[in-house]
Amino acid sequence: GSPRLLDQVVEACLPTHATCVAISGAAAVASAVAAACVEGAGLADLLAAARLGAVAGRARGEWAWGTPLEGRIDLALALVARGKGVQATLADLGSYVGADMLVAESVAAAFGVVALAGGDPMKAVVYAANLGGDTDTMAAIAGAVCGALGGIEAIDPDLLSQVEAANRLDLAGEARAVEAIQTQSR
Repeated sequence: GSPRLLDQVVEACLPTHATCVAISGAAAVASAVAAACVEGAGLADLLAAARLGAVAGRARGEWAWGTPLEGRIDLALALVARGKGVQATLADLGSYVGADMLVAESVAAAFGVVALAGGDPMKAVVYAANLGGDTDTMAAIAGAVCGALGGIEAIDPDLLSQVEAANRLDLAGEARAVEAIQTQSR
C-alpha cells in the first residue's frame, strides 16, 4: 500500500482502534482491496499486499502487544497450500490460526479463506461463515477482498438483492460514491 493509503487507514482507526495491532489488521485489508482494484491484479498480488500492509500498519499507532499478523497470514496460506480440502482446511485454520476476535486470528483466517476460495467472494463468505468464531468479521473481510478482485459480476445477484432489502442498502449507490471520491482524489 501507498503511504497515503496507510495515512488514511490510520486516520480511520484513530477514534476507536488506535493500536498498532488494530492498524496492522486494517492496513492489511485496505492494502489487499487496493491491490485487487488494480487492472490485471490476481490473487497472489492481493495476498502479498495484505502481508506488506500488515507490516507497515504495525509501525503506526499506539504500541500494544499482539502476534505479528503477517506471520499468521503466512501460516494461514501454508495451511491452504497443503490442499487437504475445504472442510479439513477450515478446521486447520480454526485450530492453528484461530478464529477469535483477535486481529492475528480473524484477519489472518480471513486471508486464508480468501486463498481457499480462490478469490471467489461467494465461496469466501460461505467458508468464513462455516469456520466458526468471529464469522461476521471474517466473512466481511474475505467477501470485501474477493469482491474487490472479482467485481460485482462475481456476486450472486439474488443474494445481493436480499442483503440490500433486508438492510435497506443501496450498494450500487455506495460504490458510485466511493468511485467519485477516488476519482476526485487523483
